[in-house]
Amino acid sequence: MKPKNNRENEVAIANRAEAQTSLSESDDAISRCLVDARLSAQPLPNFPGRLPVTLEQTYAIQSASIARWPEEVAGWKVAKLSATDRARFPAERFAGPIFKSSTKSVEPGSRKVMAVYEGGFAAIEAEYALVPGAVVPPSDKVYSDEELADLVSAVYGAESFFPPGVSLLHRTKTWHGHPGRIYDLLQCNTRGCPAQ
Repeated sequence: MKPKNNRENEVAIANRAEAQTSLSESDDAISRCLVDARLSAQPLPNFPGRLPVTLEQTYAIQSASIARWPEEVAGWKVAKLSATDRARFPAERFAGPIFKSSTKSVEPGSRKVMAVYEGGFAAIEAEYALVPGAVVPPSDKVYSDEELADLVSAVYGAESFFPPGVSLLHRTKTWHGHPGRIYDLLQCNTRGCPAQ
């Protein structure tokens, strides 16, 4: 069955990548190199191999890298692809892991320091962090805005860092007024992100 829209297409791609059980030698080498560089806090001068040509390949490399990483995933960063990547891939967004040690809680009036290794790159974005209030198994169901909003137990104002990490700043008192934004943010979680 052909996907009806971009969201369904993105889910189908992620599900196919998750179902892939083995990597090519070159993709496995890319995963190992990326993980080794991050574990040793060493920047890479270039991407360690040929750039992936499909989202399935990209998610498969990411899944292998997550499996190699020595800690659990605490959450997911869902980002819009650049115009160049949207032209290359049949998707608007890409989901990447945020590991537990990269997540810091910050009380009002206090500060936290996020390390950046020499030669590395850092950026900060103001965002929302959503805390699911229920476990929702991956499915093909298309949720309404109201159904998705009801799945959220808390919303926090957040600063997102690259490399991925999140500092939770404050709990938002009301958020039901923005179901379209919540739908976009939750769709990855409820429709089967890779390595979930």
